[in-house]
Amino acid sequence: MVYTDVKILNVGAGSCAVIESPSGRNSMIDINDGSDLREAMAMSAEDRLVGEAMLTSLRSALVDPVTFCKQNGIGALHRFVLSHPDGDHMAGLRRILSGELPTTNFWDIPHERVHSDRDEFRTDAAYDDWRWGRPSETTASRMRQSC
Repeated sequence: MVYTDVKILNVGAGSCAVIESPSGRNSMIDINDGSDLREAMAMSAEDRLVGEAMLTSLRSALVDPVTFCKQNGIGALHRFVLSHPDGDHMAGLRRILSGELPTTNFWDIPHERVHSDRDEFRTDAAYDDWRWGRPSETTASRMRQSC
């Protein structure tokens, strides 16, 4: 009997699932290639300093979804699904849309989330992911080119 294999990756904050189907059509639901930990996000700066050894240990267990796919023989995705446009579900989206992990289909839900400028993001990478993922003709054009 052939099974569908679902892997839930430890990405810290947010989520990421990689689905390998018997047909060979692989999917990914959400991505987070950042190093944010829910534990660290809830701590004060003083507590983070005191608990740095613990946080370092937790960070070392995080999995980069693109690297995971490549190391496990997944050179392309049939489908990428973005469940919703929160940073912890789309960190690294620029890597998918730029073709680092070629993707045939990109599924997104309709939303009206807008951000006006870079100051609304914690990092430049998070801002870049938002710019790559926001609905626009430019994004659609990039997606067609990466397929």
